Amino acid sequence: MVIPVLFVAGILGTVQSSPITTLTPTEIIADHAALYDNILSGKQGPLVVRFTVGLIDEQTVTNVDQQTYRQIMLHPDSGDSADAEFSIAITPQAEKAFKRLGIFDLKRHFQGKEIEIEGRLSVTYQAIYASPTYYMHHIDIKDLEQIRMVEPVKSEQSATGFQLPTWRVLTD
Repeated sequence: MVIPVLFVAGILGTVQSSPITTLTPTEIIADHAALYDNILSGKQGPLVVRFTVGLIDEQTVTNVDQQTYRQIMLHPDSGDSADAEFSIAITPQAEKAFKRLGIFDLKRHFQGKEIEIEGRLSVTYQAIYASPTYYMHHIDIKDLEQIRMVEPVKSEQSATGFQLPTWRVLTD
């Protein structure tokens, strides 16, 4: 009896899925222990992360089949701590999709932009004897539908570095 009621309620629109909370890298790193426990127990769903891109670098990845490829990493302009970091990894599949759209220079495309990404959080940690544990959080972009927003950051300073009056802030 419960299943038909839920089915009818879903058709009529009375059952709504809970919205995904948008987090910052700082919030993810501050709550890294609980997120890591949720990932291990399988309770962690997809997250939405919003931040301004600071550093963009590349890393070489070797998968289980011993295939090596280059991967672009997007790091926030703030939010890392002494014992944890957060990044977005652009997989080769997503990079090919960008190229199909005519975006060949991903570093230039993302540099200084505010982005919002949806995906599953992965956590890797380094536990070296007699050293503190270091957590590396990342989300892999495998599909361009995971990218919810890429916008230029609106600056409230002029090119000379002086604060602009609010009526002079230029927006696109």
